[in-house]
Order: sequence, then C-alpha cells, then structure tokens
Amino acid sequence: MLVAGMLFVSATACCRTTHVTTSLGLNAPNSMTLDAGRYWNDSGIDITAGGTYEFSISNQSVWFDASIASSAAGYSCPWLLPFTPFRRTMTAPWFALICTVDHNDSFVVFSQSPCFEYSEIKGSQSVQTCRQEHTFDERSGRLFCYANDIPFMTFNNSGTLTVTVKMK
Repeated sequence: MLVAGMLFVSATACCRTTHVTTSLGLNAPNSMTLDAGRYWNDSGIDITAGGTYEFSISNQSVWFDASIASSAAGYSCPWLLPFTPFRRTMTAPWFALICTVDHNDSFVVFSQSPCFEYSEIKGSQSVQTCRQEHTFDERSGRLFCYANDIPFMTFNNSGTLTVTVKMK
C-alpha cells in the first residue's frame, strides 16, 4: 500500500501463513524450513511455557545475504559495522537465525561458538549437526523466526535453512 509516498507492507504479505499448528510431544521432532527473504517465518510450532526444546541443523544448511553465504550462526563483516544499529537484533551477528515466541523476546538459536559436534558420513561428505537447547520459562505461543538483517534489506536475501525442533 502506498500512502503519502511511503510504502507499507501488510503483515500478511510478509509472513508465511501456516494453517497447521504443531504442539510438539516429548522427543517428537518437527522440521521447519525458514526462508531468508521472509520478514517473519511462521514455524507452525507452538511452544509451551516451561518447556525445553532442542534445535538442530546440519552444516549443509546455508542461506545468503546478497552473495554472502551464511550458516544459522551468522557472520561478521568489518565493512558492515556502520550498519550494525539497524539490524533487527543488534546484539546478534548478521544473518544469525533469530526466533521469538509470538514476536516477543527474541533469541539467537545457534551461537557463533563451534557447535557442529555430531558427525556422520553420507557418501563422501562429512555431515555435521549442531544441537542447542532453549528453555522457555514464561511464555507459550507460536514460534516465529528470521535471518538477522536490516528490515528493509530482505529483498536481496535468498536460500532456506531446515531446522528440526523437538521438546525434551
């Protein structure tokens, strides 16, 4: 919608609409595909207050900030330093996977520290999996995620990450 020379994007235009809701049972994994170009990715997963959830991803999952490949842990780039205050989550690296429960209290899913600890061989490639747990003490609701970028720069983002979530 264009109003007085300003462009407004409705929430329904920028969000993946998921009509299926998943409340995870104990140790029942559910995979979600997250699009780097979406302002909000609706995971379709409902989080329960007091629950601990394990997030896992393989080292083969990559998404792109323009031409810069990034894992879910994000990246740092010295020439982007002046733009840091404009990131959606200023304290997290560029393109880090950020999730929220009902658009509140964002958290970095995978830290920058090396977390690809679990390896297996698939064909001639070594596939490593990163697993990190998060406990949701006070809030229940829908899990939403995004690539940490400047909000109006999602047009040059591409690729998807597949993340598996299970309640512990």
